[in-house]
Amino acid sequence: MRITSSGNVGIGTTAPTYSLQILQDNTGAYPGDNTTGQLVISGIGTSSPCYTLDVSGAGRFTGGLTIATGGNVSIGTSSPCYTLDVSGAGRFTGGLTIATSTPCAWASNN
Repeated sequence: MRITSSGNVGIGTTAPTYSLQILQDNTGAYPGDNTTGQLVISGIGTSSPCYTLDVSGAGRFTGGLTIATGGNVSIGTSSPCYTLDVSGAGRFTGGLTIATSTPCAWASNN
């Protein structure tokens, strides 16, 4: 562990450039335990890295939110193929607009 003169803390690095920088092969951060829940932030892979944020409890790593390097975001799946890729049901309380350059569909529960 290294603390720089500017107050940056590094684990796995001798030259941290952020307030808290953790470097290792698989997981970037894993504070928590198996009984009260956990927060996992990990950067995975080198050729196509992505970041996963998982908040879970009871010792389960269930995969939550993934942000891939191209900007695609997934919920409930670890490999987003679209700008927003959701595995499971969704709920929209304020309506949903599906559009190209001009709106082509709008749905509401009113």
